[in-house]
Amino acid sequence: MPIPLHVLLVEDSADDAELILHELKRGGFAPDYRRVSTEAQVLEALTTPTWDLIISDYSLPDFDGTRCLQIHKESGLDMPFILVSGTIGEEIAVLSMKAGAHDYIMKDRLHRLVPAVKRELREAATRREHRDFTEHLRFLACYDPVTRLPNKRQFLEETADSIRAAIEKRGGFALADIEIENLNEVRTVLSQSDCDALVHKIGERMTRELKDRLLLARIGESSFAVTLPADDPSDAGRRLSNIFDEPFALELLSLQMNPRIGIALFPSHGHSAADLLQHAIVASTQARAHSMPFALYTATDDHASPENLALLGELRRGIDNGELLLHYQPILDLRTKEIASVEALVRWRHPVHGLLPPVRFLDAAERSNLIWPLTRWVISTACKQQKAWLDIGIDIAIAINLSVKNIQDPAISVYIRDICDQLSVSPDHLHFEITESSIMTNSGEAGRVLTKIHDMGSKIAIDDFGTGHSSLAYLKKLPVDIIKVDRVFIANITHDIQDRAIVRAVMDIAERLGHTVVAEGVETAESMALLQEMNCPYAQGFYFDKPLDVESITRKLVSRQIN
Repeated sequence: MPIPLHVLLVEDSADDAELILHELKRGGFAPDYRRVSTEAQVLEALTTPTWDLIISDYSLPDFDGTRCLQIHKESGLDMPFILVSGTIGEEIAVLSMKAGAHDYIMKDRLHRLVPAVKRELREAATRREHRDFTEHLRFLACYDPVTRLPNKRQFLEETADSIRAAIEKRGGFALADIEIENLNEVRTVLSQSDCDALVHKIGERMTRELKDRLLLARIGESSFAVTLPADDPSDAGRRLSNIFDEPFALELLSLQMNPRIGIALFPSHGHSAADLLQHAIVASTQARAHSMPFALYTATDDHASPENLALLGELRRGIDNGELLLHYQPILDLRTKEIASVEALVRWRHPVHGLLPPVRFLDAAERSNLIWPLTRWVISTACKQQKAWLDIGIDIAIAINLSVKNIQDPAISVYIRDICDQLSVSPDHLHFEITESSIMTNSGEAGRVLTKIHDMGSKIAIDDFGTGHSSLAYLKKLPVDIIKVDRVFIANITHDIQDRAIVRAVMDIAERLGHTVVAEGVETAESMALLQEMNCPYAQGFYFDKPLDVESITRKLVSRQIN
C-alpha cells in the first residue's frame, strides 16, 4: 500500500513538479502536496504544520532556496528540507547543507530522491521520539506522573516564589502537609495501577475543591502539599479534612481515605520553603499521634519522631541479630519465558512490628551511617545465596541495589571483591542497580566507583530510568549495561501513545549504546504482549511474581519458569 506523504513543494515549474511527484509515486509514496513558488506562499503554508517534508527548487522567480531554507528554520518546524535543483553548484550545495538543508538532489539524478526522502523521514521520526522523550524527562523532573501535579522539588521552588511575593505585599499564607494515613495499607491489597488510579482521583478532587489555592503538589507516595491564603488556619484545616469526607470510588470499591493534616504559617513558622514544609510535616505527625484530623505547628512539638528514632536505633540490633532477610523478585526473559535473573530486596522481621518493607527503614538508614552495615549485609547475604544456588546447580544472576552513599565510597568495590573471593562466587553473577538521582551527587566519584565494580565483571543497571533529568548524559559517561524503564512508562503502555513512544525511544537508545532493557512494573498480560511485540528483551513485575522468600524463589528457579 502506498505510504501517505504530505509534501510542501516549492517549485515554479509545473513540469518539474510533476517529475518529482512521479518519482515519489514510483518509490511507493502517495504524495498529498501543495505547490508554491513565492516567499509569501511559503510563509503562509508553514502556518499549518501538517507537512512531512519540504522539497524546494533553488532558483525561483522572486527568491531562492537559501531564503526558503531560512524561512523553514525560523518556523521552528522539524521536518526534512531537501533541495532539488538543476542549477545548484557544488559550493552552494555545501553551504546549503551547512545552513541546515538535509540533502540536495540534482534534477537529472532524481533516482536519488526516494532513498533520500526515506532516510530523512526515518531520521526525523527518531528526532521526534528523542525530543518527546527528553520533554517527558523534563516533565518528570518537576511533576508527579500519576497526578500531573508539581512534585516536591517544584513545590519548594514555587513556594519560594510565593514567599518573595508575600514579602513584597507584606502578607502571608498557610502551607499544609496532607498525609494519607491508610494509603500504604491500601497498597498491600490493590495493584499498583489501582493505587495510581486512586491517587489520581485524590489529586483531581483536591484540585477541584481548592479553587483558592496558591499551589497544590504531590510530594511523596502518600502525601500532598498545598499553599492557601492564611486567613484562618483552623478553617483551612477543616476545609482540607472535609475533602476526604466522601469515599473515593474505584471500580466496584468505595474507599474511605484518612488524611492527617499539618499546617505551618508564613512568616510565623518559617522564612524558607524547606522550613515551612518541614514544620508542616511535624504538625501532621502530631495530628497522627493524637488522632486529630489536623494540627497547627507549634515549636514545642518540633523534634524527630520518637517512633522513627527508636526504629533506627533498633536497626543496628536487627542487623546484628539476624532479623533481616532477602526476598527475590524474578526478572523474566520475554523471548524464552524463563527467569533470567532476580532482584534482591531487603525486609526486616521486626520482633514487635512484624515484617517491615524497606520503605519503613531504608531512608532513615541512608541518612545515618547504618547504610554501610546494611549494604554489606545485603551483599554478603546475596553472595551466600548465590553460592548455595550454585551448589545445587542453579546458575542465576542476582541484582543488588546500591544507595547514594554506597557509590561515593571507594571501599564498596573492595568489599564486593573480597566477599566474592571468600565465598568463591564470581562478580559477574552480580548486577548492581543505581537510581538516576543517586548519580547526581558527586558524579565523578560515583563514576570511578562504578567503573571499578564494572571492571570486576559485575553489570551496572540504571533503575527507575526516565524519572530523573540526567539520564542521557550519564548513559554516555558511566559503565552502564542495563536500563530498567520505570513503571510509570509501563503502567499505561497499552493505551497511552506517548508512553509507548517513550519506551520505544528508550529501547532505541539502549540498542545504539549497546545496553539491554528491562521493563519494570508489568502488571497485565496485555502489557507483556505489547512489550514482546516491541521486542523488549526483559521484564519484571507483579504479573510474573511479587518478591518471594528464598524457599519460594528456589522452587521457581529449579524450572526457571514463572508458571
